[in-house]
Amino acid sequence: MAALAVLDAEQNASHSQIRDFGQALWWAFATITTVGYGDVVPVTFVGRLVGVGLMLGGIGIIATVAATLSSWLVQNVDGRERDDAGASAKRIDALTREVAELKQLIAEGATSSTPRGRADRPRVRRSVRSAMVRPSRKLRR
Repeated sequence: MAALAVLDAEQNASHSQIRDFGQALWWAFATITTVGYGDVVPVTFVGRLVGVGLMLGGIGIIATVAATLSSWLVQNVDGRERDDAGASAKRIDALTREVAELKQLIAEGATSSTPRGRADRPRVRRSVRSAMVRPSRKLRR
């Protein structure tokens, strides 16, 4: 649309560089992408007015794409952080319950009046002791 508008305004102007549709299209693409090489420029008031509109449109399109991409990234990162926070909260609750259970077990063990005697020791200790004693018996014989 802008290429046709600038072609209509520029094709009959003296000193105009935009004489055919190809040049008008090149100018429109260079202008809307905000590159603006400067190799082809409108010389009439209407052509320059079309150029200003096209420049503002190009900036608006780039800004919209950037804002949309930024919004999408922020939403994805925020969603992941919420998921991580929820999982962390569940882990903290589970650990808090485990600590409470351990405290209760320790408190029950501390209030127990029967001290652990030799018979209450785990079998592993007895087997380790007997294994340690056996070699020394063999050496004595």
